[in-house]
Amino acid sequence: MKTRIYKATLLTVFLALAATGHAQNAPNTAATVEDLLAKCKKTLLYGDRIEGAKKPGKQAAILTLGMIGGEKAETLLLDYFQNEEESTVQFHIIRALGWIGTERSVPFLEKFLRDMNHSYYVRSATASALERITGKTYPCPKTEDDIQKEKAMRERLMNGLSRETSGRQK
Repeated sequence: MKTRIYKATLLTVFLALAATGHAQNAPNTAATVEDLLAKCKKTLLYGDRIEGAKKPGKQAAILTLGMIGGEKAETLLLDYFQNEEESTVQFHIIRALGWIGTERSVPFLEKFLRDMNHSYYVRSATASALERITGKTYPCPKTEDDIQKEKAMRERLMNGLSRETSGRQK
């Protein structure tokens, strides 16, 4: 599973590079990185509205920034995160900040982790990012709502599996 996710991440970053015209350019030149940072910023701000739905979207931009790393990429991610309400996008930004791994984002991530209004899976990703950056273990307690959602998900999964199994036995 992790191998598939890793390959999908690499493919996403490659597609983002190809779509921005940087796949054949020398990837370590300052101009290329600056261009890529600018394109990622534009994608984060305007999403797929900028050049059509077939271009890389916010997730590709976030993953690319996480792979580029550095202060500018981290600043873009932290700035963008302030107004992002979609938990899936928050999850990817937090993962990218963990990849970048600088102490600068630790206070922000710690504050986010303490806010129990966010979904458990985003808070869990935050704890993992903090552990990656600091080397310390961060607890991520579940709220009663998290426990109920997890229980409902397990029940739906078990009901689906039992229906699938009974369908095969006929």
